[in-house]
Amino acid sequence: MKKLKNYFLDEDPVITDIFWFCFMVGFNTSLFLVYLPLYLPYMGLNDLKSVGVYIATPAIVAVLSQNFWGWLCLRQDRFKLMMVLSIVPFLGMYGILAFFNDPNILFYFLFVHGWFASAFLPASQSLVTLLKPDCKGEVLGKLHSLESIGWSFGCLLVASILYFFDSSKDVYTSVFLIFIAIDIVYLIYFFLRFPAKIQGLNWDTIQSKSMGGYVRILKRKKLIFLFIFILIISTASNFFFNYFGRYLKEVLQGPEMLVGISMTLAAVLGAIFFPIVGRFVDKHGTKVALISSFFGYIALFVSLAFIKDPYVFVIVYSAPLYPILAVSINTYIAQVTAQKDRAIGFGLVDTIVYLAGVLAPLIGTQIFKYYGLGDLPMLALGVVLPTVILLPFLVFGKSFKQAPQESLT
Repeated sequence: MKKLKNYFLDEDPVITDIFWFCFMVGFNTSLFLVYLPLYLPYMGLNDLKSVGVYIATPAIVAVLSQNFWGWLCLRQDRFKLMMVLSIVPFLGMYGILAFFNDPNILFYFLFVHGWFASAFLPASQSLVTLLKPDCKGEVLGKLHSLESIGWSFGCLLVASILYFFDSSKDVYTSVFLIFIAIDIVYLIYFFLRFPAKIQGLNWDTIQSKSMGGYVRILKRKKLIFLFIFILIISTASNFFFNYFGRYLKEVLQGPEMLVGISMTLAAVLGAIFFPIVGRFVDKHGTKVALISSFFGYIALFVSLAFIKDPYVFVIVYSAPLYPILAVSINTYIAQVTAQKDRAIGFGLVDTIVYLAGVLAPLIGTQIFKYYGLGDLPMLALGVVLPTVILLPFLVFGKSFKQAPQESLT
């Protein structure tokens, strides 16, 4: 029980609050990414192209906003404001879905949603590594783990409601109202508890006084190769994920509830593996983890192409590959960037991830003109295969074998 308590709590109450904030972000994101594609038909949008458009819209905006938030959060102590702003857009989205159910209003609001919902990522990741400089991988692993647990709770809550009340527009409306109530209660709690100013940080050292941080990061060829690696794998993963709910329901004939169960299982396994991967990367470096993530996705997509049973599909798809990729990349960024550039570095990584979130549905809108939804696993495999070009860099790149020491200036 003590170990479980230490897993969810930290001796620093600020880090504990950040962990649970990430839980809420995952809780809300699960409803948007997992169930919005299934809800679109209730808005009169039945084609696969609509899935791509509505998922890509906030991601397009987030590509720009990530760099802005990463730069801004270390200009001054604005962590609290940025974290609150990242939850508020979910309230607006739920309100539109519950009270208007208008696809046009939702589409335009998603631009606002994409700008503000992404604010928490560079703020939370940079802050926990500044407060815990000696165990960056482990603390980032826990942060992602709590986000995964929140994701699993959100998926399980919606799956349970759909199981007992069946899937309908009115049931989804009730789901949106429940999420609104939960978010309002949490925001009041967070606003009253989280400090307005973070104590113990040397702002003369870590403030980014100019945009030079982007130049310092982008001129490093190793990071450029890493960003390309992230982009390709994340695009393939997002491409499959965007359509997997429809694939499970329409191709494998699985019940809609199984979509939530699948995401819950994946999130629970992710929550378990995030801190494990974090400790491994802290000790052994990022090389093995990065290469393993590539071959893991290859094996995943090949396996899913031959699975026809929806329940076996759910089990296989829940393989915890994302924790390996996310923790190794974020740990490497934390280790090789100076404190004053760290939020910018995380912002760039998240920009790449959001760019993948744009490319994936755009690829879907074009590729499904020529292929059917039943080809989804092999199409995802085709998207990830170009990463093999980068393998020599990862295999022979010395900087990935063992974590370098952090620079503080």
